[in-house]
Amino acid sequence: DFESLFLGTTQEFYRLESLSYLSQNTATAYVEKAQVRIEEEKDRAKALGLASTTEEPLKSIVETELIERHARALVDMEHSGFASLLTDETKLQEMRCMFDLFARVPSSVDNLRDALAERIKADGRGLISDQERGSSDPPAFVRGVLKMRSRYNDVVAVAFRGEKRAQKRMRESFEDFLNADTRAASCLAVYVDELLRNGLRGCSEQEVNERLEKVILVFRYLSDKDVFEAFYKQHLAKRLLGNRSVSEEAERAMVSQLKAECGYQFTSKLEGMFNDMRISRDMRDSYKAHKRSEQDEGEADSSRVKP
Repeated sequence: DFESLFLGTTQEFYRLESLSYLSQNTATAYVEKAQVRIEEEKDRAKALGLASTTEEPLKSIVETELIERHARALVDMEHSGFASLLTDETKLQEMRCMFDLFARVPSSVDNLRDALAERIKADGRGLISDQERGSSDPPAFVRGVLKMRSRYNDVVAVAFRGEKRAQKRMRESFEDFLNADTRAASCLAVYVDELLRNGLRGCSEQEVNERLEKVILVFRYLSDKDVFEAFYKQHLAKRLLGNRSVSEEAERAMVSQLKAECGYQFTSKLEGMFNDMRISRDMRDSYKAHKRSEQDEGEADSSRVKP
């Protein structure tokens, strides 16, 4: 019948045109062309007054031929595919256009999420490799993670329009490379140690809180937070005993951030260290005051016995 012929002809037309156009153009150009074709078919169906029983199969055919059939190729295309766009932070709008096209066929978006996850893991492995070779120190490793997190957070917010499933894949990808061993926990503890020794010097209270909140962003990705706590406690003890902290307020602000994230039990030992130092300081001050008092009394007695 006419409907079957019409749908079959349409399918064949878009199958051939899409193959031809994709072989001669970039992925970005193809996405623009596909969006135009989809809108044209929508307007044509409306102008012809097609019944919904015809319009829906037509829509499915067009989306299958233009999107689903080429989804993998549009991700993998050299220089212009989604995987390539992910390496260029100036291409957020192009990535969003591709996401919007793929979103018409929800299962196709898995290809974009997979590409995002692989890119994050690859960048993460690069940071680990740099750290292993000694070309970056622990604080540099953490700064690299924070830079990655900021960049891919923008990708998810803009290109994926804040989609929850993309957010989940991003989190899982960071967790994947950060929990390969205890390196991330150790590096994060060293990074915080650097901040609390001198990195926060001259910062306002707001700036201190903002920089410590970034520490928590990485901390959340750690699966075994007790490992970080053990490293952190070692560095804290050295700062307190050596009186090397930038300020006690900054130290307590960091512990407060950890308590808000993990609860009192997680930070009880850390807070106990502050209490021990306070008791020690009070006892030392009391002893010094006592010795000064004895000395003053001795000098007074000495002055009274002089002729």
